[in-house]
Amino acid sequence: MSWIPRFLTALLIQIFFVLCISGQTTAEGPMESTPALVTAMVERLLLMEAVAQYKWNKGMPIENQAREHEVLNKVVASAEAHGLAVDLAWDFFRAQIAAAKAIQSRLFDTWRQGGVSSFPSAPDLKTQSRPAIGALTGRIIEALAQLNAIDAEALCAALDPVPHPLAEYAEAWFIAVAPLRERANGC
Repeated sequence: MSWIPRFLTALLIQIFFVLCISGQTTAEGPMESTPALVTAMVERLLLMEAVAQYKWNKGMPIENQAREHEVLNKVVASAEAHGLAVDLAWDFFRAQIAAAKAIQSRLFDTWRQGGVSSFPSAPDLKTQSRPAIGALTGRIIEALAQLNAIDAEALCAALDPVPHPLAEYAEAWFIAVAPLRERANGC
């Protein structure tokens, strides 16, 4: 059961990020939004193991186009409310969805090869994982709304290297940050 230490490590990292972020009491300015954006992106991608476990247990497919459309519609509405360019929000969250599916696909392949039957303590998708993902999506949108005031060099520096908690999912990280790299003229 090698997934247990990985899951616990991911959970501890998420708790650490939440504690670090909840300790911030000052208003977030443009320079602080880059680390906040990266932190929220990492946290969101780390939740994909819990999502994958639930889907694995229920025999659900990784891809759910109806759900993706629903998420993107909410993102567009939230982006508009935060004064964020809708095309940036759309492209960015399409990349987040693609990165999430890449992580889930990799996990499914690993579990298939390892003969994993189920995960008895997988978090519930509807009551645990999706609300957590939704909260992180909100934080990401708030941080994205601050990107206009950040120079490209600072943004690029925040995207490299691949964050340690996602080291085994480097390809997913590169997918997730592609719209930001493009925005920063290809860093």
